[in-house]
Amino acid sequence: MKKVIFFLMLLSFKLFGAIGASTTRVYEKREIVGGRTQNLIISTSKISLSGLGGISKLSYDFGRLGEENFINVLNNSRTESLRVKSIEINSLTANIDRDRKEISNFNGNFDLWVVAIVEVRADQTLSGLYRSPNLSLNVIGDKNNHNDKIKIDIDLEISVLKSLKIKTTPMNFGRGIQGERMSTTNATHGILEVEAEPDKNIVVSYTREVEIRNRSKDGVLKVIVTTPSLETIADDEYRGRIGSNGRSEIVFRGDIIDTKNSPPGDYTGELVIKVRYD
Repeated sequence: MKKVIFFLMLLSFKLFGAIGASTTRVYEKREIVGGRTQNLIISTSKISLSGLGGISKLSYDFGRLGEENFINVLNNSRTESLRVKSIEINSLTANIDRDRKEISNFNGNFDLWVVAIVEVRADQTLSGLYRSPNLSLNVIGDKNNHNDKIKIDIDLEISVLKSLKIKTTPMNFGRGIQGERMSTTNATHGILEVEAEPDKNIVVSYTREVEIRNRSKDGVLKVIVTTPSLETIADDEYRGRIGSNGRSEIVFRGDIIDTKNSPPGDYTGELVIKVRYD
C-alpha cells in the first residue's frame, strides 16, 4: 500500500489600500496692491494623505514647471510682472527633505500644505485678475510592489488692485476777526481726490484735532476737522468708497471754535492724511 504524504503550507501577507488624499485640488486667491516690488507668500489649506501603511518613504515633485508667469484672466496673456519664484511643501507631522524631494517619518497618514512665493514686480500697468500657470503636486510611494501616485492640482489667483493716487487741495479759512468763530464753510474746504480701483472701500486716517500757528509761533488755534461723507470705523479712521469711475472726492471741513485769546496774524499748519484699501 502506497503512502501519500500531504504538505500544508501557510502563507501570510498584508495587502494595504491605495494612497488617498483629502482633495485633488487646492485653490487660493489673494488680493494685493500693485505698483511696487514685493514677494507674496501664499500657503494653501491643509491636505491630508492616508493609506500609507507599509510605506516608509515618499517622493514628491511639482511636475514640469515650464512656464512660471501668471496669466491675465481677461485677455489670456502672460505677464512677466507676476511669476512663481518658488514652490514647496511643509508638514508638522512628517519630515520633508527638500533637496532629495522625499517625505519620511510619518505613521500611516500625515498632513501637508503647499507654500508658493510669487514675485511681483513694480509695474504700474499691472491690474486685474491673474491665474497661475499649471501647477500640480505629485506624491509617489512604493505600494504593494508598484508605484502608487497621487496628483493634486494647485490653482492660485491674484487680484491686483491699482495703486492709490491722491491729490489734495488746501483748507483755507479766509479772513476772520479775533473772538469770532471761523469755518471753511465760509471760505474753502480741503479736498482729497483719490484715484483707485473702482467700487472698492478705502480707509482714510487723520487726526480730528490739529493746531495751526502764526508766523511768530506765539499764537495757536485749534482746528476741528470733519469729513461728512465718510463713516467712522475707529479712532481717527474713516471708511469711504471709490466710485465706479475709479475716483472719489472727499471734503475736509475745518472749524475753529475759539479765537479770542489768539493774537492777530497769519496762521498755517499741517494735516497728515493716510489712505489705504479697506
